[in-house]
Amino acid sequence: MIMRSFCFFYFLISLAYADYDDFANNTYRKQANTLTIQIIRSTYPLDWSASRNLLWSILKNKYWFPKTKSTIGHVTAEVNCSLGANTIRKFSGQSVKDLFDFRQKILEGYGFSILNQPHQYSELPLVTVSGRLNTEQEMYPRFSRQMARDNLSIFSFKLSHEQCLKAYSFMQLYEWQTQNTIKAGNIYGFGAAPEQFSGSGCAPYVQAVLRQAGLFDVAENMEQKISVPKQLIGDPSRGKKVSVETLIRENFSLKGDTAGEHFIFSFPDPEVLYQFGLKAFHAGNIVLEKKKLGKLHSWYIMIDRSSQVDSPQQF
Repeated sequence: MIMRSFCFFYFLISLAYADYDDFANNTYRKQANTLTIQIIRSTYPLDWSASRNLLWSILKNKYWFPKTKSTIGHVTAEVNCSLGANTIRKFSGQSVKDLFDFRQKILEGYGFSILNQPHQYSELPLVTVSGRLNTEQEMYPRFSRQMARDNLSIFSFKLSHEQCLKAYSFMQLYEWQTQNTIKAGNIYGFGAAPEQFSGSGCAPYVQAVLRQAGLFDVAENMEQKISVPKQLIGDPSRGKKVSVETLIRENFSLKGDTAGEHFIFSFPDPEVLYQFGLKAFHAGNIVLEKKKLGKLHSWYIMIDRSSQVDSPQQF
């Protein structure tokens, strides 16, 4: 009986896996040299207008009938490159081992310093936790479920052969660093630098892949920017702690419209990338394919960027 139930469960998982895989085979994988971004939005878009509003939107995504377990949204990447008569494919995404590790950082008093990138404020800490890489076996069934829930959007870019191989090589090396060192995918942090293999968040990882493909405009247009009052910036190693009570009790504006010292944080955000992607086919781009995947929010769009002239960054 147990074995029969397990086999039936495995059969259902296999069907779900085939849904997204079939979709990919029938769309962007038919084109040579593509970079495809999969976006799972948080059920309720994060409210970055004020500190308590943000906390409330995170709590809603966690507990108020969410479509997905991605409390803050998630984004991954896949490249399919021609290599002679063959095609090479690489799929990956940066993930956290346990998002509750960041809850511990908040309890320790880091506050909004968890968003800091050292090149922005070298005097503030870089906050990281344990990370891991996403795999096809993990994510494809999840993509299928999110397609059924009208909560997956797929933005694909047709690239030149050189662009595609640059993105593929970066993803390959990032995976190698993860498997053979304590760096790269083993470290998760909003401010970690993926192109230095010091770890990454999910959106910074995809942003790095976009840069390697020479799609700098797309990478730049996935940035969220907030202005954080000094009262919310913690550095426990120096005795500066932001209490949870402060985060809950007071609703500090994150728009930079209040008096006092502020820290400006800019970071890639899956929701911003989603909104930018929807506008892409209205901005003079050559749209090769476009299809609505759900009733309201989910799209598949392929844009031709194979004539891109920018040189990918070196890593």
